[in-house]
Amino acid sequence: MADAGDGWTIRYPNYRAAVTVKNSPSSDLPPSSSDIPSSSRCIVNEFWETQPVLQFKDVNEPFTEGPILSPIPVSDVKKEPDNLPSNFEWQPIDIDDDDSLVELHRFLENNFAEMDARAFTYSTEFLRWILCSPGSIKSLHVGVFAKNTTKLVGFISGVPTSIRLKGEPLRVAVVNILCVHKKLRFKKLAPVLIKELARRAQLEDIWQGFYANTYISPTPFSTSYWMDRPINSKKLVDLGLVKLRQGFNTSRLNRIYKIPEVTTTRGFRRMEPADVPAVTHLLQDYLRGFWVTPEVDERFVEHYIVPKEGLVNSYVVENPENQAITDFCSFFHRKTLIKNNPKHSELMSAILFYYASSKTPLVRLMKDLLVMAKKDGCDLIRAHGIMGNETFLDKLLFRLNRLGLPFNYYFYNYRLNGALKPRALGFVAL
Repeated sequence: MADAGDGWTIRYPNYRAAVTVKNSPSSDLPPSSSDIPSSSRCIVNEFWETQPVLQFKDVNEPFTEGPILSPIPVSDVKKEPDNLPSNFEWQPIDIDDDDSLVELHRFLENNFAEMDARAFTYSTEFLRWILCSPGSIKSLHVGVFAKNTTKLVGFISGVPTSIRLKGEPLRVAVVNILCVHKKLRFKKLAPVLIKELARRAQLEDIWQGFYANTYISPTPFSTSYWMDRPINSKKLVDLGLVKLRQGFNTSRLNRIYKIPEVTTTRGFRRMEPADVPAVTHLLQDYLRGFWVTPEVDERFVEHYIVPKEGLVNSYVVENPENQAITDFCSFFHRKTLIKNNPKHSELMSAILFYYASSKTPLVRLMKDLLVMAKKDGCDLIRAHGIMGNETFLDKLLFRLNRLGLPFNYYFYNYRLNGALKPRALGFVAL
């Protein structure tokens, strides 16, 4: 278990200075904890200045840690949404309805954020997995439709989640998806969607939010970076995600990143539903060492950790002598569509998910996870510098993602006295 709180709080960086910098050269290395990466995209506008978030100007001023706005009786929360422009209307998105889910999938596939010639895509199964978790509330799947075409043009989701913040329980709405139609982003629908989700969450007596993205708006409480470990080196070179240095060729790169064909940990096997109680106990124990974590119970493990074809792969280590489950690890799948490439149409990433180790060294456990990701057809495995990841990322040849963009973590209507180092986080954002 991690040593909770050992030097995990740091001063907030000077974000006000960062937003005035233009055309700064990008760095090849992640910045120190006190610097703002010049590659970050900073968002400062009138909307965020009106929201209950820690403002840039206040980050290192004295304030009381905790909620910014106090809850009011649910009966006093505004019952009706704000009016939209006359050609738009609010409509619910029922994730349990196959037709609605297909429409949402199509909308996201056509309008979600793109990087270079790559676009993230969510399968319908993945959307249902992340949006219909235990305790999900249909009213927090918020859609805006165009009246003249009846087409979806904006969507935001909030997933009610119980977390532990510095050991104390906190109920939040986790925002996994916010998307506006490409041609309508000048309409400023995103702020309207955020405000509407906040109103609906308050009607459910949820007063805090949690979200993460690659933009800097007021104000991240922590920042980590995507670290990539190649599996299919040749494909990554073809796509420009790995650059061959002078004197290197793909054969040499393949030798460096070669992954064994078989696992080496005795008792390493695929997780089964019968393992849920043991895995729940392991994960609960491990996450006690971090300051921001999900509240884990058997329902959480059944939904997020038990293997699901094409979504999440999980493995346990079982002691052959007494059948005790001593360790587990997992990854989930994320597919990226590749455009205008004659050789490849998609990139399959394995995203390191939750794990816990009580007997097996983490480096060995993660080596076996690499073997399984390769067998599952993944092109690379990706991880953040959160939890205990820093103990094995470098040893297993994980390197900073080529884009070098930060991944920023936020609370809505909550502020912390000091930013947190990423190793204080035990929450994996989906």
